[in-house]
Amino acid sequence: MSAGQPSIGLRFLTWPLRKGPMWWSRWARLQAYIRGRAEGRDANLAHGTVLHFGCELTGRGGVTVGPSSTLHRGVRIDTTWDLVDLYGKPNPEPCGDVVIGQGCDIGPGVTLPPGTVVPDGTKLERGDSIPNNCTTISHAVAPPQKDALREFQPVFAMGTGRSGTRSLAKAFLPREGWTARHEAFPWINALGHAKHMGEMNTASLQSAMLLRWATHYSNEKKVFESDQRFYNLIPALDGLFPKGKFLHVIRPLAGFVRSAMPLGLYQIPEPHDHRWSHYRPQSLRHEAKDWKALTQVERLIWYWTFVNQTILDDLKLVDGERQMVIWLGQEGFESKIGDFCGVEHLTSPRTNTSSDKGVVKADLSKEDRKRCEEAQSAFVAHNPTLPTQP
Repeated sequence: MSAGQPSIGLRFLTWPLRKGPMWWSRWARLQAYIRGRAEGRDANLAHGTVLHFGCELTGRGGVTVGPSSTLHRGVRIDTTWDLVDLYGKPNPEPCGDVVIGQGCDIGPGVTLPPGTVVPDGTKLERGDSIPNNCTTISHAVAPPQKDALREFQPVFAMGTGRSGTRSLAKAFLPREGWTARHEAFPWINALGHAKHMGEMNTASLQSAMLLRWATHYSNEKKVFESDQRFYNLIPALDGLFPKGKFLHVIRPLAGFVRSAMPLGLYQIPEPHDHRWSHYRPQSLRHEAKDWKALTQVERLIWYWTFVNQTILDDLKLVDGERQMVIWLGQEGFESKIGDFCGVEHLTSPRTNTSSDKGVVKADLSKEDRKRCEEAQSAFVAHNPTLPTQP
């Protein structure tokens, strides 16, 4: 598995794997290594998928591969969700993730461009016309809802980001019988943005999710999925997984702002051009010039309030025993989440902190601290059933 052009030294060391018999890639330890590298490039692989050494993933748009599919040496899969370029102009190239169905065979030398959907049972060889054999994300037909999905009980953890959900995912990783992922589905970001802009309703969101998840969840029943971008997708998720659980972690506002500011969140322009910066929700009630006139702190306060309120409003439609709202740092934080998920002695490691990223938390001015205090007080007053703040 390649993640771009390897170094000369690495190419020399891996020459036997790139030139040797294809069956070498089926060796269990090597296959585990290849799958691990692919999953590190946002690939979600169903049970029975085989990836041969030398299959190349480029971009970070996400790849979903159904069970019993094979990707041979020399396959190249390009993905991206960058709808605009570095200068803010629309990207003329196709965008999207790649979805490969069940029982497919993608032969050596085949290149799959962004937004490709390979139907179940498709066999592709070098030179085959991709448009004639495949479809695109926007035109793909999702499979019908699977009864098995309705029995699964995944835990969807969400918040504003910078709220400890990555650490929680790592806490579930060593637990026997659990699969834990953090921000594993880049396409979720695009769906959430479309929902925010009023371009997709719940039914269309569910179809898009089924297209990727109908086989992906086939062998997983204890799953912890953490992603801040689930914030406005609760109705769609609840419809697909009526036994699923929803965990809402709220970080106190001032702490969130101090952590988010040095990372450049809601700066205009943001200092880092990456797959998330194009999709950050923006107030639809502000004119563009008025939005830009706000300070970074004011935009972060808007975002914190908007995301947390959206989650709380949508959770009103979810059965009480399937939801938990908790403040980061609340007394008994880990034990309460463990009880909610049915896990004993849950310990959440401190990872993804500001110090881990080599940044120093921002010092807020007296005026900005007051803004945070007033905004959080108004939020709590508007939601009187919230647990006690830490």
